[in-house]
Amino acid sequence: MFRVASALACLFLVLSATGPAAAAGLGSADAASPAVDASAAIDAPALQQADGSLSLTVTDGDDPVAGAAVTLYRDGERVLGGETGDDGRLDTGPIAEGSYRVEIRESGYYERSLSVSVEGETSRSAAVEPGSVALSVSVTDARTGDALADATVDVDAAGTVRTGTDGTQTVRVPVNAEVGLVVTKDGYERESLSVAVGESARSVDLGIARETEISLSLGADSVAAGGSVEATVTDAYGDPVAGATILLDGDAVAETGAGGTASVPVETGGEHTVRARAGGELSEQESVTASGDGADGDDPTTEPTTPIGTESASNGTAGSAATEAPDRVETPEPVVTATPVNASSSPFAGLPIPDLPLSGPIVPDLGNREGLLGVLPPIQGSLRIMLVLAGIGAFGLVLSVLREDQL
Repeated sequence: MFRVASALACLFLVLSATGPAAAAGLGSADAASPAVDASAAIDAPALQQADGSLSLTVTDGDDPVAGAAVTLYRDGERVLGGETGDDGRLDTGPIAEGSYRVEIRESGYYERSLSVSVEGETSRSAAVEPGSVALSVSVTDARTGDALADATVDVDAAGTVRTGTDGTQTVRVPVNAEVGLVVTKDGYERESLSVAVGESARSVDLGIARETEISLSLGADSVAAGGSVEATVTDAYGDPVAGATILLDGDAVAETGAGGTASVPVETGGEHTVRARAGGELSEQESVTASGDGADGDDPTTEPTTPIGTESASNGTAGSAATEAPDRVETPEPVVTATPVNASSSPFAGLPIPDLPLSGPIVPDLGNREGLLGVLPPIQGSLRIMLVLAGIGAFGLVLSVLREDQL
C-alpha cells in the first residue's frame, strides 16, 4: 500500500507541473492567425507566467478598422501577432503581465506604435490615421527611351490619369499599400505592375514596347508577267526585318535578306496579293498587277524560226547538211537575146547571108559590140566575126595583086 500511495503522489506532482503549460499550447503561431487563436503565438517565457490578457480595439477615430495587423513585442522579442476582426478587436488570450510594445499596420493608414502595460485582463483601444502619398509615374518607350505623352495609367484606388508631354503624371495613393498600375497607349503593348508604397513620396519609371507588328511595302504596284517586284519588310520602329517570308497569293515565294528586302517573282498575269510573315505576325495585304501572259514571253503572232545548225522539225533533216559546201557551183547558161534589125535600113539587106548559129562552142560569142566595126551591119555574134575575117582576107588579096603589078 505504501508503494502505491507513493506512485500516485509522484504522478500528481508531474501533472501539476506540466498541466498549465500543456493547456496554454507552447510554440509560436503565424502572425496571420485569427484573433481567437492569438494566444497560440505567445512564446514560452511569457506563457510560463500567463496570468494576464489584452483586448485591443483598432479604430480610425470613429469606425473600427478590420484586418489591421497587430504585433506585440516584449523586451525586443516578438511575442504574438494577429489581425483585428470585423469589430476591429484583437484578443491576445493569456499572456504574462508586463509592458509590451504594440505595432499596428493597415493599408491606407499610417503605422501606429504604442506601449501597453498588461495587468490581468486589460482592454485598450488605438486609433490609426488614414493618409496618402504622391506617386509619380513616368512612361517611356522601352526601346528608344523617349517619353510617351498621352499614355493612360489606371491606378488602384486613385482612378485613371494620362501622362503629360514629358511622359509623367503624379497621383495620390494610399500610404503603406501595394498599388497596382496598368499602362496603355495606342500602338503599344499593355503593361501592368505592382508598386509598394510607404509613407513617403515615390516615383516609378515604366517602359512599354510597341506592339509586335510588321509592315510591307512594294517597289511598284505593276510589273510585266515573268518579272519581279521588290518587297521591303520593316518592324514597328521602321527597322528592316531579316528572314521574313514573302507570300504571293498565300504561297511562300521569297525571304528577306539582312536589309529587309526580297525580290518577289510574278510569273503569271493578273491581280496578285502580297503579304509578309515574321515571328507569327502578318503584315497588311498589298496588291500588284502583272501584265502579259507569262514568263516565256512568246508572241503567238510570230512564226517560229529554226536556228542554224539545229534539226528542222518540218522535214526531219539535220541542219548541218544545209550548211555543207557544194562540190561545184552551177552557173546558168547566159540567155542570148537577138536585137531586132530593120532590114530596110541596112546596106547589106540585099546580100545573101547564110543562116548560121549566133552562138556555140566553135566561135565565142562576142556580144553586140560597137566601135571600129560599127560600120558593119548590126549582125550579132559569130556572123559578124566571119564578115570581119572575110573583109581582112579580101583586103590582103588586093594588096598582093597591087604588089605584083608594081613588080
